[in-house]
Amino acid sequence: MSCDNIVKKIKSKLFKRILHLLNKILNKTKEDTKKLYKIDYSYINQLKKEVDLGFLKMSLKDLFSHEISQKYKSISYDTNKVFIQKIINKEEYVEDYDTVMFAFNMTFRDWLDVFTKKKSLEDLKDEEYYADMQINNVNFKKIQNCFEGINSLLEDILKNEGENYFNIFTMYLYNYEKWFLIKSPRKKTSKSME
Repeated sequence: MSCDNIVKKIKSKLFKRILHLLNKILNKTKEDTKKLYKIDYSYINQLKKEVDLGFLKMSLKDLFSHEISQKYKSISYDTNKVFIQKIINKEEYVEDYDTVMFAFNMTFRDWLDVFTKKKSLEDLKDEEYYADMQINNVNFKKIQNCFEGINSLLEDILKNEGENYFNIFTMYLYNYEKWFLIKSPRKKTSKSME
């Protein structure tokens, strides 16, 4: 029930849903070998204010260009990065390129706002960050249909963890960025100073 453990669980669930969204937009299934893979758990397990606030500003393509999970023994650690770069350079064909690029360029913060229904995908069109993108050909309906809704996550937490945990989980989920903004860095102990 510690706040650190709850935030790690939230982060894990969010990264899983982003991965699912991107692979679904790319029309990839679990059986496909050419797809995006989970990034290494070390990115979820750490809770450093600067790092996590940096993740929120990152595009989804940059976030998932980090090293993949070590559980994939037979795949190179930079598989996602190489795959994403090939898609961007049009060396790897994808259906609906502009839609894929919009999803790739969405920031983690914007994805989280859409996921938690603080914003809609339509709201993003008007934001300065997306102004230079070719959004005329973006299939926003496809992106929306690929989103795993927040309701399924919250129902799952309530069913498996109970009401008390659900309430705390929901509070941290809706205040995810705020939690990192007010997080104090750990103080060095006198032993480590010697």
